[in-house]
Amino acid sequence: MAFLASRPISQEEEEQLKTAMYRVLWMRHTDIIKISLQHGKDLHNICPEEDRGVGLGWCNMVKLLHATNWPLLSLDDLEKFGGGYLPSVRLAGPKTLQWLKTNRGMEYTTVTTLYQLMDAPEKTMNRACRFFARVSRWRFAVNNLPRTLHVLTHGNPIQKTLALSRVVILALFPRSLSETGIAVFAMSILAIGKLVKTKNFMLG
Repeated sequence: MAFLASRPISQEEEEQLKTAMYRVLWMRHTDIIKISLQHGKDLHNICPEEDRGVGLGWCNMVKLLHATNWPLLSLDDLEKFGGGYLPSVRLAGPKTLQWLKTNRGMEYTTVTTLYQLMDAPEKTMNRACRFFARVSRWRFAVNNLPRTLHVLTHGNPIQKTLALSRVVILALFPRSLSETGIAVFAMSILAIGKLVKTKNFMLG
């Protein structure tokens, strides 16, 4: 045991331990949110409507972070990527929301995005979580998640389209041999189906 404790850890092992740590962290984080939403409704109602909407939207955002097992929470990563563009003022009414729109455009975009997440149906959120979980199978994709999410939220239409195309390809691309086999089988079925339709059309 003493030998194991003193044995240097390889970079691969360090990454695996880090991934396992964040998996537990996000599980506990989402559990806390679920409990808070169940038992903290009276406290929610004290908050202004605009502020409450941001908080509830962020609860759904945590589901997406959990799905990606978001590992970039260290001080070094926060210094490198920043903390995003969460609102820097309390949203105490329509006037503060309008102030953000006029003076802090990116923060206003974040707020409106969180409002959309607040109203997102549970089925839609589950699909989004499965989608981002598939994207995060790739380590380089996880490392680029801050930039990807920034572009998807704040980029221009061309940038958003390119970023979305990349993540869709990563989500669809098979990573393991078993996934490759399933993908080839599915493509074969589709090809056979198209061939049958073509023959029927020609014979008809």
